[in-house]
Amino acid sequence: MERLSEHFADAPSTFTTSPLYRELCATVADDRSILELLVECRHGQQPSFLLFGAVHYLLLSGADHPLRNFYPSLVGAAAAEPSAAGPFLKDFCARYRDELLDIVRTRLVQTNVVKRVFGLTFALTAIGARCDEPVHLVEVGASAGIHLLFDRYRYEIGGRTFGRRDASVTVETEWRGPTEPPDLDDVPAIASRIGVDLDPVDVTVDDERLWLRALVWPEDRRKAELLEAALEVVASDPPTMVKGDAIDVCPALGRSLPPGPRV
Repeated sequence: MERLSEHFADAPSTFTTSPLYRELCATVADDRSILELLVECRHGQQPSFLLFGAVHYLLLSGADHPLRNFYPSLVGAAAAEPSAAGPFLKDFCARYRDELLDIVRTRLVQTNVVKRVFGLTFALTAIGARCDEPVHLVEVGASAGIHLLFDRYRYEIGGRTFGRRDASVTVETEWRGPTEPPDLDDVPAIASRIGVDLDPVDVTVDDERLWLRALVWPEDRRKAELLEAALEVVASDPPTMVKGDAIDVCPALGRSLPPGPRV
């Protein structure tokens, strides 16, 4: 309990784009009844992400409580001042304690950040410069598999555009290097795509997608829109997903792949 309290006391520095969660951290740090909920979580979970995700999930699911008035994801620009949200969170957690316990006991924090796909694409351009053959793409901690379909998106960086020009998902980022960005279209062909995760997300199920949406901070509406667009792409053609710990799964998975370069 002491460690959990310290975690929330230190957590505001994590929520750089969420004034609401920064305020709520102080409330949770001093409330034993809320902290007791998190004693039930599965091993290795980030407590503040899990709790706030669970609360957000119930609100997005339609929980009728005045706490919703503090969430830009629910009421837009009309959201109330975050500094007044603490008492409402306490009441919400008391009223929906059973529902929160069920989420905390069963769910995993599976934050899917679409922009991370840039890192994968850069890595593939480096591999492509050294390898002319198709590669096998294996993602550990794939969650919903949004990065496995990296070549279904359009990329905008440094004033240049790469990827599918007609894509429904556009990923934008800054380029701060002294040279031009590499050609992100110059990637090797993908021989196969496989995701490995402790609890793969079935993006064809609305409830599973809602959980991923709930893990996006309430003020980050652009990030939420980008995630929802990427999930639509994945749901239309889900990649192969393997459930299990990568330490156990990957050796056999590696042996099962045809000979050739692997990622």
